[in-house]
Amino acid sequence: MNHRPSRLSGKAVCVFVVLIFLSLSRLTAQTIIGRQMVDQYVTSSSNSLTYGLTWLPTDYETNTTQKYPLIIFLHGSGEGGDGVGGLYNLASQGLPWTIANGFTPEAVNPLDGVNYKFIVVSPQAPSSMHWSYGFPVLQYVIDDVMKRYRVDASRVYVTGLSAGGSGTLACVTNGVSFAKKIAAIVPVCPAGTNTPSEYDQLPLIGGTYGVKVWSPVGATDALFSFAQNAVNFINGANPAPLESAVLSAIPNVGHEPAAWNTPYNPSWRSNTLNLNIYEWMLKYTRN
Repeated sequence: MNHRPSRLSGKAVCVFVVLIFLSLSRLTAQTIIGRQMVDQYVTSSSNSLTYGLTWLPTDYETNTTQKYPLIIFLHGSGEGGDGVGGLYNLASQGLPWTIANGFTPEAVNPLDGVNYKFIVVSPQAPSSMHWSYGFPVLQYVIDDVMKRYRVDASRVYVTGLSAGGSGTLACVTNGVSFAKKIAAIVPVCPAGTNTPSEYDQLPLIGGTYGVKVWSPVGATDALFSFAQNAVNFINGANPAPLESAVLSAIPNVGHEPAAWNTPYNPSWRSNTLNLNIYEWMLKYTRN
């Protein structure tokens, strides 16, 4: 019996398989959900990956030398999901939802009058977590994103809602070396801290770590007192922050989408700051 010889040698087959794997591992970045790219981010020292959504500025591909401010968005406990299909759940609340509904992430810095366009990265935790990512994962996510995209390292911001608010605090309560990568945070209706040690480090966020904080919370939220205490801990610390952390009560709403989504609307401004969160973030940089 005659056997047709293989068209590919064993070595060529291995190379072909590796190339297919590498292509598929980031091919999802070409898929769009809610006006954002399906993406994957490194979550561990072993290079495991998680799905999420990435927004790149409209001129990212043409303005090839420009570096952009980065916003990391962390979802709430109800917006976890699995695989590409789970990302529709991620896009149902907060900043990904705001982008899906037409917001182009950019703002004018009130200090220099310049319009800045943001990169926005929203990693999605698996549904089995029933929570959002914290520091153990985010330390790898942020480093991965900064290697793959043209990020202005002086303008890295973190925000999140509910459980994602807890994850936001986690980024700046796990030691000074990581906290100093982040210029400012916006924990929206934060659901506490993820660990007791993170709670103990709350007073260090402002005066010691130098992170600026604005926390919008529903006025009738059962977790309002936690956010209020956290801001008081930051402002009452020794050394005190150069600029006080701010708590903004959103009237007539509790721990619900009306509170979670309001701060991400660029038309929303607090009575005290008269800025939206994007304008406010841009005021702050790291050296």
